[in-house]
Formats: sequence, structure tokens, C-alpha cells
Amino acid sequence: MKLIDTIKSKSRVLAAPLTGYPTVEYIGATVEDGVKSAEIQTRALHAYYNDTQPDVVYPFMDLSVEAEALGLPVRFKEGDGPDVTEHPLGSVEDLEQFSIPKVPEAGRYSVYIDTIRRLKAETDALVGGYVASPFSLAGLMMSAEKLAMNTMLDPDFCHATLQFTTKVTVSYAKGQQDAGADFIVLLEPTASLLSPELYEQFVGVYVQQITEALEVPVVLHVCGQTTNLIPSFVKNDVQGLSLDSDVHLSDVYDKIPENIVVIGNVSPVDVMFNQGAEGVYNSTKELVEELGSRKNYVASTGCDVPPGTPRENLSAFMRAVRDFNQGD
Repeated sequence: MKLIDTIKSKSRVLAAPLTGYPTVEYIGATVEDGVKSAEIQTRALHAYYNDTQPDVVYPFMDLSVEAEALGLPVRFKEGDGPDVTEHPLGSVEDLEQFSIPKVPEAGRYSVYIDTIRRLKAETDALVGGYVASPFSLAGLMMSAEKLAMNTMLDPDFCHATLQFTTKVTVSYAKGQQDAGADFIVLLEPTASLLSPELYEQFVGVYVQQITEALEVPVVLHVCGQTTNLIPSFVKNDVQGLSLDSDVHLSDVYDKIPENIVVIGNVSPVDVMFNQGAEGVYNSTKELVEELGSRKNYVASTGCDVPPGTPRENLSAFMRAVRDFNQGD
């Protein structure tokens, strides 16, 4: 079934905030505990699910997973998600030292694949999976700044790297698909550095390869102000767009076909983290009242909600969507 058909079949606005790391506080665990253990991560997400009843649940948003599986060093920071500390790829020749990581054995792949399998078995929600997009994974291998420059200075090097990272992304995504993920979210924090022309050349063509390789829908999640890239995003058979809070959804809706699900986009920091529960409720309700009549809209946050976001704020988001659906 197409993602749009799944969304329309619910006959209400679905609530799907990108909420991972804050859920560890439901069980008194740490972020590092959760990113290293499927059992802990699932318990945290299950406690959050039981408390707020979201329509969609995701594992933690962790962009270091594929990079670590490739052998890149990762730092685990107290109270925050892990990050990649070195970007060793400097030439086409350097690619020879890397091989496609095995699924699910490599690195922490099994943590996330097992989490998806458990969430699918233990909740009634739709379950999404996260994978790093080929372009952003290439940025972790050589640094985002060098990657952006190399799109103009050494495009052959970029394409060789992207051909490799696409294979990594597809392999990991298929592992999540086989574990029961209802759809896969391609995490793309780096594409906002590109023009529409460069996006289509260095991102879009590889996104298309992924949509063709998977049996489940693909959602593209892009960080930053990407209004100018929207027409390019919709060319690659993605079935959903998850857009950051920098994008005014009402301004771009006419650029998005009705068969593509639009997901977003309450600010994860300015609203979800920094405001109190009343502010979260009001901001969420205002956004949903503006867009909720559109049949392809799903209420969410613009990006992953930061660790330490108060539980009452997560509940306020859900309450705002629920009240809208009930006509309150």
C-alpha cells in the first residue's frame, strides 16, 4: 500500500513527532544506554508510546550508525547522541579500504533492527526506520564541507563515493524493512548546502535508486531551509517529505503533489525544548489547524526532539493533535 493510502485510511490527522532521545527519561536510562541496547531503547520507546499514544514510532535518530559500521570513530557524549569524530576519506583510492558492512552484524546495526522488530510486535503504531542518506553518509566519510566543495571541484570522486554509500544505505534499509519497518526515512542533513541543480545530480539520482530498491515507502527528511529544493525533492519517487521548521509548510504545499505525504514541522528546539507545555500545545494546535484539512498532512516536529525535552511537552504535542481531531 502507498503511504498516502495508509494516511488517508485513518480519517484524521496523525501525530508522529520525531521523538527518540527524550524517551530514556521515562525509564531512568541514558542516551548512551539506549543507542547501545535494543532492550533499553525499546523499553524507553514503549513507555513513551503507552503514555502518549503516537500514531507513528521511530527508533532513535542516530546518524553515526552506518559510519561506525564502516569503521569510523564515534564519540558517545553524556546527555546527547553520538557523533563521528574523524572523516578519513580523502581520495578515490581511499575507498578501497572500505567494504559494505554486513547486516545485522556490523557495529550497532542490530540495536536498531531489533528495536524496529520489537516496536512492530509490541505496539499498534506505524513503525518507521531511519537510515543516513548516501550524500550525508558521504559527508561523514569526508566531511560535509569537503563533500560540498568536491561536488564542483572533483565530481568524479563524489560520484564514486556516492555509488558506494548508496549500497551501504540500501543494505541497512533492507535490514530494517525485513524487521518490519512500515517505511524508511532517509536522513539528509547535508543537502541544504546544495543548489537545486547540484541536489538533483548528487542526491536525487541516488535517492531514486533507493526508492527502486526497497519494497516499503521512502520518506525524505531534510534539515534546514530547503524551500528552493522542494521541486527537486518530489522528482525521485519518495512517498513522504519530512521538512524542518525553517520551511513554512503553507508556502510550499502547492509545490508538493497530493500523493506525497507532508510531515512536520513544529520546531524541536524553539518550541518543544524551550517552551512550556502550554506553548507547545498552542504552537502545535495552530499548525494543525492551518494544515489539518489537507489529506496528505501528518503532524510532526521539524527534526528530532532534543534530549532533555520535558515529558509534559511531548504529551502537550499529542494532546493538541488529539483535540483538533475531536473538534475541541
